[in-house]
Amino acid sequence: MNRRDFARCLAWAPFLAWAESSDRGPSATSRHVEVIVSSVEDARAAEAGGATRLEIAVQLDRGGLTPPLALVGEIVAAVSIPARVMLREQDALELAGRDERGLVLEKARQLAALRVEGLVTGYVREGRLDLDMLRAISRAAPSLHLTIHNAIERTADPPGAIEALASLSGVDRALVSGGSWRPLAERIARLQTYRMRLRAGCELIAGSLTLDVVQAIRDATGIREFHFGSAVRTPEESFPHGTVDARKVARARELVFAGA
Repeated sequence: MNRRDFARCLAWAPFLAWAESSDRGPSATSRHVEVIVSSVEDARAAEAGGATRLEIAVQLDRGGLTPPLALVGEIVAAVSIPARVMLREQDALELAGRDERGLVLEKARQLAALRVEGLVTGYVREGRLDLDMLRAISRAAPSLHLTIHNAIERTADPPGAIEALASLSGVDRALVSGGSWRPLAERIARLQTYRMRLRAGCELIAGSLTLDVVQAIRDATGIREFHFGSAVRTPEESFPHGTVDARKVARARELVFAGA
């Protein structure tokens, strides 16, 4: 091999390593710090603090709703880390009718045209995860990954809802809390149950966190992905009106990656 060929190999090596790991799916050692952002300033602070993924959402006091397309475009242009976008047009997690379902699907198609990694979504129907709607979203945005959010824990049988994700193409993440109001030991037990019921190739993300529980949940459950909202904002107690604090994101990253 001559010097020029060797240089070419070095130039392509990072891409080839990324492609190989992508083909294998989530790595056994991969960890992620996902931060909810509602502005370009939030996104830049999250990236500066070491976040590895963003969730873009607005109206966080309503549980997070779909952001304007223009805002999504501005955020993904301002940062280099992957972003997923909340797909939720109304407070309710049960869609009222055909018109509302059509609106959600049209917004999914519009978001698929932007430079985003995926969508964060989930709907409930008669106490169960609305699998038909989630399949329709996947068809409307086939290039995007799907994170199914706390709709899972709004069903009558959250472990069953976790198991049902196996029937959905495009779903690679399940965002759950295990019940942030529960005693920590009980919360950990629920998260362990969820993780056991989740299909291979899909990752569980722990959410509704305070920084003081991250290590305990990580060590007891083996969860590698953590989703942060108020815990990385200042002032924290005014969530959702505080702004993302790069120093708190950095601390969250330390806790998630400790021992990696």
